Amino acid sequence: ASIDMVNGNVVVGGRQDWQTAGFPLLLRATISSIKVDKRTGVSRVELKGNSLIPVVRLEIHGDVNAALEAVLAPADREEVLRHESYKALSDRFLVGPIAGLSDSTKQSLLAYADTVARASTAGLTRFKGNIYFVIDLGTDPIIHDDIKLSQGQRLAVTINERILGVIKGFAPHVADVPQLAGLKVQYIVGHKDFLEEMAAPQVDQIEFYVPSGLITKFAEADITTQQLAEGSVILVNGNRVSVQLSR
Repeated sequence: ASIDMVNGNVVVGGRQDWQTAGFPLLLRATISSIKVDKRTGVSRVELKGNSLIPVVRLEIHGDVNAALEAVLAPADREEVLRHESYKALSDRFLVGPIAGLSDSTKQSLLAYADTVARASTAGLTRFKGNIYFVIDLGTDPIIHDDIKLSQGQRLAVTINERILGVIKGFAPHVADVPQLAGLKVQYIVGHKDFLEEMAAPQVDQIEFYVPSGLITKFAEADITTQQLAEGSVILVNGNRVSVQLSR
């Protein structure tokens, strides 16, 4: 990641709003090396992480100490930083009809989005006159093979393996936010014909709007996955679709 010091402010990856651009990584890491290019003044910092993210490399333009102080913190401040991050995110995104929710409820919503849904970001959106809590799952790291899966099959796999758990995980929060009509889960899924090796992948932009009442019934096993899908609105690249989740 590139870090710039601009008029005393920290800019990460070209973004001044990096602290509310998504959920904090909160990676346990140690500094393994700091090297300064005497010609350019650029500092290159390498952090040793864990088995999932073994190495993090930072390229810092400007005051290296100020930059590191902004993006790194002692391990014993992890929960404090998480709380501060959720507070900043809630002030930016949890506004309008749910702005009056208690701080603990907002923290709980964002903790669900971060640690249960493993979302990249969260927020609110209006759809057909109703307000939905948005869980943005980002982009599927897997590129699916068009030869093996049609769009409908690809959608069913994605919903079964990634989206249903996110929806069920929201059930404990439904009663806390009666102002919301439900949950919107969005996800980008790539696909291509693997026989065309040089072809760039295409994407399905999935938007899944689920009413709160159905989320509760689904979590309590009162309806099937198919009934959940049929009672929701599912869009792929802006077009409403139906999906067969079980055969």
